[in-house]
Amino acid sequence: MSDFNRTQWPTEDVIGPFDGEYSYLSNFHEVEFEYNGTLFPTSEHAYQAMKAVDEDEIYEKIASASSPKKAKQYGKEPSLPDDWNERKKFLMLEIVTAKFSQNPEIREKLVGTEDQLLVELNRWGDTYWGAKKSDGEGKNMLGRILMEVRSSFRSINP
Repeated sequence: MSDFNRTQWPTEDVIGPFDGEYSYLSNFHEVEFEYNGTLFPTSEHAYQAMKAVDEDEIYEKIASASSPKKAKQYGKEPSLPDDWNERKKFLMLEIVTAKFSQNPEIREKLVGTEDQLLVELNRWGDTYWGAKKSDGEGKNMLGRILMEVRSSFRSINP
């Protein structure tokens, strides 16, 4: 996938960053859901735990972390599976789908964004999951996944 289209930057049609009224789009948003047989408090916890799926102690440490920030920090401890870079976007798709399918209130909000572009704008330079707030540079994989999940929900309940 190519980088987010910077020729239109900045644009008023973008939803992002994922804070304020759109905080539910963030992986740090606290909303419980089950994934991989575990109840997670945020999608960040779930994503980071998948890095340690074969390391029970670290998996539990991540899953029970006191905050998504701690979960992200603990997610640096496990040895990543060899195919992590190929699998991570598919895992995120499954995690985000689980988050929204199990929580009707935020699912309705996601669907309510209609066709607006969702961009995980950030200041910390993550150009894989998001895009730089300053110029829109980045792949915006989380935004793309959210739009894909939104589309699938819309096709189920048009």
